Amino acid sequence: MGERLRAVLFDMDDTLIDWRGVRQDWTQIDRHYLPNVINWLQERDLASGINLDKLGRVFSNRHRAAWQAADTSLVAPNMPQTLMDALKAVGVDCSDIAEADLIEAYDWQGVAGCRVFSDVQPALEILTDANLRLGIVTNASQPMSMRDAELKRHDLLERFPDCRIAAVEAGRLKPHPRIFTCALDKLGTAATETVFVGDNWYADIEGALGLGMRAVHRVNSRPCLQIEDRWARLHTLRDLPIILDVWYPGWRNGSG
Repeated sequence: MGERLRAVLFDMDDTLIDWRGVRQDWTQIDRHYLPNVINWLQERDLASGINLDKLGRVFSNRHRAAWQAADTSLVAPNMPQTLMDALKAVGVDCSDIAEADLIEAYDWQGVAGCRVFSDVQPALEILTDANLRLGIVTNASQPMSMRDAELKRHDLLERFPDCRIAAVEAGRLKPHPRIFTCALDKLGTAATETVFVGDNWYADIEGALGLGMRAVHRVNSRPCLQIEDRWARLHTLRDLPIILDVWYPGWRNGSG
């Protein structure tokens, strides 16, 4: 008997959610949300006179430094912890503030200009109808309690009830095996029973292949469809079932 398909894991950004319409950089995005934190602190008399520009500059510089260090270490940056450190650096007494408080105060709702790729829901519908387990693995410094707000807004949250993992929660970024292993543990599937779909060859495809999964590379820049033994390349997720037909004949009725 050949390999059986039981689950499909997806990267989130530029795989499910299209960021090409975003016109802000991360400094501007941070400045949109940081006033929420300042207001939260002031309402509780935990700080007064916080300068938004100074806090934004300190936070952005520390967050950028964490991502630069992660390029070689693959240690996932921790956005809530970085924000806590930035608040301390501008003179806020954080002794009675929990990271969960900051997450709630920040009130992340996503970024203007993001949208779901038009091919996502039709593809997920087909996979769900075949009773495949679905999951998300994202190289995010924000915990999934924050990213879930985006998924809910984009009508994607219910598609992934059992497995949504951000790198900050696994402690390592893709392509480190730890984050993939965490997802497989949540799904209860073996690597050989799971396909990974992502847009980054190094982080998504090489990481998944290294753990024994098959992998599908989403290329958003040009039309393509290429199917090899262990990996494939596509431009639209409408072609994902075609790839799975080649790799796992019968998967649509649970026998592949």
